[in-house]
Amino acid sequence: MSTITQTVAVSDGCITIDTGLRSLQWSHRPLQVVCGPEQRPVPYTIEAGPGTSTVIRVAGEGIEAPLVFRFPMPDSLWPYNRDWQCWAAGRDYPTELFDIVEKHAVYYEGADGGITMPMLVFFNKPRDIGLTFARPFGCFVPDLRFVMRMGRAEKDRTLEVIYDSFAPGSLPEFTLQLHGHRGDYRCGLGALFAAYPAYFQPNNPRIKERWFFFSQSGVENENPIATIEPLAKQISGDTFSEFHHFFPSYGDYFPLDREEWMNVRLSEGRPAKARQITKAKMAQHLDALQAKGIGGLLYIQFSGDMWEQIADERFPDALPTDVEGKRFPAWTGCILGNGSLRYSFGRHLREQFEAMLAFGGDKIGGFFQDMPGYAFFDFSHDDGISLKEGKPAFRMSEVYDEHKAYALPALLEKDLYLMGNGPWTVEIGRGMDALMAEGCGWMMGLTAPMTLDRPLIAFYYTTDPLKIEAVYLDCLKWGAYPGVPAGMLEENTYRLITRYEPFFALLAGRRWVFDPHPLELPESWEGNVFSLPDGRYVAFAYKSQAIGGNDLRMKLRLADIADYEVERVFTLDGADVPFTQEQIAFSRRMTVEDSLTVIFDGDTVREIREEYLQVDLAPSSYVYAVVLTRK
Repeated sequence: MSTITQTVAVSDGCITIDTGLRSLQWSHRPLQVVCGPEQRPVPYTIEAGPGTSTVIRVAGEGIEAPLVFRFPMPDSLWPYNRDWQCWAAGRDYPTELFDIVEKHAVYYEGADGGITMPMLVFFNKPRDIGLTFARPFGCFVPDLRFVMRMGRAEKDRTLEVIYDSFAPGSLPEFTLQLHGHRGDYRCGLGALFAAYPAYFQPNNPRIKERWFFFSQSGVENENPIATIEPLAKQISGDTFSEFHHFFPSYGDYFPLDREEWMNVRLSEGRPAKARQITKAKMAQHLDALQAKGIGGLLYIQFSGDMWEQIADERFPDALPTDVEGKRFPAWTGCILGNGSLRYSFGRHLREQFEAMLAFGGDKIGGFFQDMPGYAFFDFSHDDGISLKEGKPAFRMSEVYDEHKAYALPALLEKDLYLMGNGPWTVEIGRGMDALMAEGCGWMMGLTAPMTLDRPLIAFYYTTDPLKIEAVYLDCLKWGAYPGVPAGMLEENTYRLITRYEPFFALLAGRRWVFDPHPLELPESWEGNVFSLPDGRYVAFAYKSQAIGGNDLRMKLRLADIADYEVERVFTLDGADVPFTQEQIAFSRRMTVEDSLTVIFDGDTVREIREEYLQVDLAPSSYVYAVVLTRK
């Protein structure tokens, strides 16, 4: 496949996309950049950015919020051209443009309905062209949102990228990136990955060497290791367990002045499960995990939940309030604490992390960071930039970088990992070694785009075999490893993990591919394709609906597909699916890209499917892995 240069040109404020295949003038009307309540026009410059991007730059002097980049939308989008779609790292994407208009605004850092990456992708698959709008990573702007307007009048058809909630003159400049590309949202993802790889990769690269199963144990379990041990022995990969509920209360994870305590929440809320906790028992638990080959991960938060009963006495300078002066409720019995190192709570959390790191020694696999998503405005403090509703404030999403600055190097030095729940933004998640989508479902769509080159954990709460298998199928779509609490580990998971382990083992070190339209499947099938560390590719496909035919036709489009051939096709239990060379058709009929088409005979597939369904009573799905190797 020939190399294609992808560029965006801005001339007299008008945008033109050129992918080498297609050229599209985004609009004949010019871009406008305005600021402040009066929408005052401000000057901007255009320059080349990272990769093939174009950067719009605005000097910060004299700029007041909101700063609005107002892009006229292409005339071809009206009225609601269904060929154009929109993608963001959020819930229910890709989507038609009409849905974006109905939402009115798409917020970055929004915990409910927001998106986890500061980007919005427009793409047109039939015309094979797309454009990504992105705020540069690591560029602090307190408030970012995208607003699409599609009125009947030409002037009312715009996309507004809005930077807001900053004090006048508090930031030296503002930048916005434009990435032109082919008509697939993953091309926009690839552009951001190329520009900011560290935001998608682990702090400790060894996490990518082997696949792993994730579990969770705590002192409320009589014998939390009993259910994890059989699975750890059974699988070929590693096993990690989040060690939870060993601490007195949220916000006080490892007391430095005592050797034993009770967990407040278990004692008051679930007294039957309360346990006397001692540092000696913690050490015994970690020793036991290690002896069974299970990596224990000590629970911590680097900001957030604080047991309300200790708040006023111990951390009076670190208590956030909303715009009305009310404290933020958090987890049960907790309020929100500001974990910045400027305040006592943040310094306390650092002391506890360092003490736990020393205590864990070589017994632990690392730490598990929970709740890395508190991104509220704290009106009791001032970060020197944020200004919300006319009041100085502190944007709490910035707290996490303060803790990562010391925690990540310390963990890497000891060859340990930091895994995290969430997080709510790709910037908060920078440096984490693996990210969890707790509860799975729509959380996978928010979390998976942040794990382009690091592990994703699908953590589920069920013992129902049909629901477990639905999670495992989702794992193949998103490239995830499964996880479940120790209390829910039982026969169905033991049995199903054996059936799916050959698939999960192939995900070790996987990376997303960013070629346009890399995998084409029939309507009732889902899947994905990943590159592997040894230079191979693996494509997964499963039948997600009981409609359509039983035959699978898989079309793979990759930049170097002409150099590859099918090495193996297998299904559940690693059972090989026989195929002949007649079923592999290599086509050069496309003028730009090569395609490899894999066709499976319906009768052959049906015979294998019926055999396994009789055993598992599984959903009506075919499941395949197709492995490609270099010729």
